[in-house]
Amino acid sequence: MKKHSSVIWKRIAICFVCSILVISGFGNSGVKRAYAASNIKLNKNKITLRVGKYKQLKLKGAKGWISWNSTNKKVATVSSTGLVKAKKKGKATINVFFKKKVFSCQVKVKKKINKSNQSSGSDNGTESSSSTTTTSTASVVTIPAITVDKNALNVVHTGEATWYGTDELNGYTSGCAGLTTMIQSETIDGDPTKPLYICALNQPDFRSGMQGAYLRITDEQGDSVDVLVSDMLGPQAPLGDVDLDRKAFPVIEPPSTGRIKITWKIIPYPTVKPIQYMFNENSNKYMAQVQVRNHRYPVVSLEYKNASDPDSSYKTLPKTYYNYYTMTSPGDGPFTFRTTDILGHVLTDTVALSPGEVINGKENFAY
Repeated sequence: MKKHSSVIWKRIAICFVCSILVISGFGNSGVKRAYAASNIKLNKNKITLRVGKYKQLKLKGAKGWISWNSTNKKVATVSSTGLVKAKKKGKATINVFFKKKVFSCQVKVKKKINKSNQSSGSDNGTESSSSTTTTSTASVVTIPAITVDKNALNVVHTGEATWYGTDELNGYTSGCAGLTTMIQSETIDGDPTKPLYICALNQPDFRSGMQGAYLRITDEQGDSVDVLVSDMLGPQAPLGDVDLDRKAFPVIEPPSTGRIKITWKIIPYPTVKPIQYMFNENSNKYMAQVQVRNHRYPVVSLEYKNASDPDSSYKTLPKTYYNYYTMTSPGDGPFTFRTTDILGHVLTDTVALSPGEVINGKENFAY
């Protein structure tokens, strides 16, 4: 009888010790959790950029919702997808929050160097002399630039949709398409009855010329939401994928769903105002960049000539992925712009060189 009692007490003691080990995190499950957590890391802890340049940060191994912020937005900003932009000389810390953990990257911003002395780098704007990894599109699917296509509105794209954002401005205050003032209004044409939802588009589609395009996103149940393309996803996003802002996603699915299968197509942006032009604030007669905005359909090409010389031929301007057309040695202006959309509509406007100002055209593309 005594021997039997001794065995029972030994078994109880063993169970008790095992329970303590599990609770303390020394059990097998605790080891797995620690291992999983150690696999999550930021791809860069320190980066150096010139003013106006970009760098893509990634939280490797993280699956689920993450949030980004900058401790000094005057020096460097960060998008909802981890794209850092250098604003002015100084230092800032980019923090990413994931499951109650914080991962940080120290950012040092140097002043801009002269164009003549600047070495050529990749078109994502990172310094070619930097040791940081660039957001090259070499590893992702590439598609040709959009062209005039009368059937463009009938083309249906497929992919998956996710959502992002926690602040009060549709998830972020800027984006690669440079449409900051438009998206901060959160309405179309300032009409409170017409909410403006936005999205980030995968790199191949975004870079094909879809900056500022207006899309209708439809889920498998047939529910839809209309969004403006104002930002670009990281290179890991497959062709067709869309990241909806925190207000757009609940229109078609509960936020808890997280990721859904969708289709999308181009639709006209429902503005009643004319097309707009905006010169970069640093534009001058030697080098200028101009953006086309508030267009009903995606823009295929922008051409210009000096208005003072009506007999000169139009020059086709090259477009950057961040939605600006570059004018080399344009002169003082004014300039006559000829803008063509995806359906072949053409608008002609004459505008003065006005850095940092939004200039209205005469009308918009026809429906």
